[in-house]
Amino acid sequence: MLRFLLLFFVSVVGVYAVDAESSKKTKDSSLEKVLPTSGLVQSIAFNQNKGLLYVANDNGIVDIISFAKQQPIRQITLEKITNFMGELLAPKIFEIDAFNDTVLMVVEGDNGGRNIWLFQNNTLSKLAIKGDLAIKKARFINSDLILIATLGNEIGLYHLPQNHFLYKFHLSSSRFSDFSLNEDRTQAALSDESGVVQILDVKHASIKHQFEEVHKDNIYQIQFAGDKVITAGQDRKVGVIDIKTLQVKTMEQNFLVYAVGLNQKMGAYMADEENTITLFNPNDLSILTTLEGGETVPNTLLFINKNYLLSAGDEMGVYVWNLKGVKQ
Repeated sequence: MLRFLLLFFVSVVGVYAVDAESSKKTKDSSLEKVLPTSGLVQSIAFNQNKGLLYVANDNGIVDIISFAKQQPIRQITLEKITNFMGELLAPKIFEIDAFNDTVLMVVEGDNGGRNIWLFQNNTLSKLAIKGDLAIKKARFINSDLILIATLGNEIGLYHLPQNHFLYKFHLSSSRFSDFSLNEDRTQAALSDESGVVQILDVKHASIKHQFEEVHKDNIYQIQFAGDKVITAGQDRKVGVIDIKTLQVKTMEQNFLVYAVGLNQKMGAYMADEENTITLFNPNDLSILTTLEGGETVPNTLLFINKNYLLSAGDEMGVYVWNLKGVKQ
């Protein structure tokens, strides 16, 4: 375990403000379908190799949906928990991830705790992690390793076969917000309530870059794809970071930005109180199109390929947006 982190405090090459309202917008994308779910959606994940969508709900159920057929094929049901009043309740599933044939879930536990459950070979198992960790998020690095973040802003790499942390350290005294992995899961973009963004080398437990001027305060969500990182901030800004040039740009909005999505060609963010989703070019920040028709504020935006974006909020459904008409 490394005791010292290499911090490279980045001097921002340039910070740009872009007024989204003044940018040209087109509406050439369509809402293809709303996939019904068994509960209020909390988190979604997509397995590219299998073409399966995993939807974590607030009622202890994961819906597994074939995207090609756009139909559910099975469910995973978590065991009930006991609350502070001694009542048996279905647990809320806060986060979900899928890697090969295994599904990972961050699930509400007894008396307000949180646990990590794995589903593999039709069997559910709970990780016996030592200590009382307030787990916020967890993602597979590979079949043996899981990156875990806590509400107390600890980040750790957990080894499944050996059932222990290879490393675990505090990022800062601020409350943790979110993290996102790049495509090969070798780096993670980390954020917290301070507005600072850090880039973690997952294998070596070192901070490669630190960006201090992205947001003034809390970052709700962060996404990492290619050489870009985008953020959703409480200060009504979308942050765009180029980790090659170390340049930071921002897009000012008129509404709190709760969610962002990103692939290597396109970014997305929740734009206004009408639940509009704006798609933009992350290189020059030009607006590509807007998506309208959602019933609730989206808290999840997930590109599953260049042609489809999925969005979900605190409702019983996942929106499927067809992007084939968008010039990328």
